[in-house]
Amino acid sequence: FGHSVAHADYLTLRMGFIT
Repeated sequence: FGHSVAHADYLTLRMGFIT
């Protein structure tokens, strides 16, 4: 769970369109 969240957060910061 934590790994998935960290990955999603990374993508959010990089791309900036994932809500």
